[in-house]
Amino acid sequence: MDYYSEEIPPVDSVEVYETSDTEVSQFQDDNSNNRNDNNDENENKRNSIDESNLIVHDSREVFENEIISNINTDFNNYSGYKTHRVNETYEQKLLRIANELQEMKLISDRETKSDQKQVIEKLQDDATDLLSKLKNSSDIEIETMSQKFTNIKLDNISSPKLVNTINDSSSKLLELNKRLNDIENTVGLENNEIDPSSNKSQSLQIIINDIYRRINIISNPEFSLNEVTLQVNDLNSKLEIYSRNFNRYLQDNKNEPLVSITDKKIDLLYSKIKQLPNLKNLIELIINKLKSMNNLINNFELNVNFLDEIKENMNNLSIEINNWNEKLDNIDDNLNKNIKQFENNKIEIKNWIENLESKI
Repeated sequence: MDYYSEEIPPVDSVEVYETSDTEVSQFQDDNSNNRNDNNDENENKRNSIDESNLIVHDSREVFENEIISNINTDFNNYSGYKTHRVNETYEQKLLRIANELQEMKLISDRETKSDQKQVIEKLQDDATDLLSKLKNSSDIEIETMSQKFTNIKLDNISSPKLVNTINDSSSKLLELNKRLNDIENTVGLENNEIDPSSNKSQSLQIIINDIYRRINIISNPEFSLNEVTLQVNDLNSKLEIYSRNFNRYLQDNKNEPLVSITDKKIDLLYSKIKQLPNLKNLIELIINKLKSMNNLINNFELNVNFLDEIKENMNNLSIEINNWNEKLDNIDDNLNKNIKQFENNKIEIKNWIENLESKI
């Protein structure tokens, strides 16, 4: 190998020289031995793993009935795990029994015969007819119908318990109907408003509601008895005053017939209706006067506008005259200045000429 080469041997590899045949063979033997040891260990590990088939049913029973700790568990019911039995509670037992009864009921319903179903349907129809007749029948008819019902005999009935139960239910219905009649006679009916000619008393609930309403009126905090009595006394005093005044009015106007307020209003309206033809002429005169007033107002408006225009023009003229006066004053001042300047210039020229003459 070149000393300066970039290829670096791996760490685990052994440098090979010309005289190192024994070392290489020993290294190869060691590697082979290590591989054999590793293979033996892997085989031992595989043999230690339980590769047997898992029985799901047994593990499910263990999971349902036993609580297993969550450390190294596989639900195989090994004796080495810490487990304890869970007893069935009272509610769970009742629920289980109810489910079993429900299943038995479903099985029995499926196994019933068609003849029994027809008998049951017939008995149900008879019971409904009897109930509908009981609602609109008296006590005597109920007793006769009950006797007929007890004398009914069915052929080829495999379940006599159904007949006994229906007989018991019919007797119970009769007893309940009699008890209802007794209660209605003692307490009363609520449909007296529908049939007021009936001699039966009012219902107990109506009487209680009436008493409750009266108590509320008496014990109402907004309207106490004292306030009510005061208001009643005030009304009585006002009624007395009104009756006195009314009696005086009757005594003063004995000869005059009493005329109601509405009659008076009707008479007044009738008298005004009679004046309508005269009002027509008055309305025409008023309309003409209003028209003439409108014309006058329009003329006045025009005159006022004309005067406003004249006034505005006069103001404009006065402003212009003032401006002209100012301008004339300015011109006059300028003329005076020019005259003065001319005189001064004249004097200077004259003096200049005199000086020239003197010099000459």
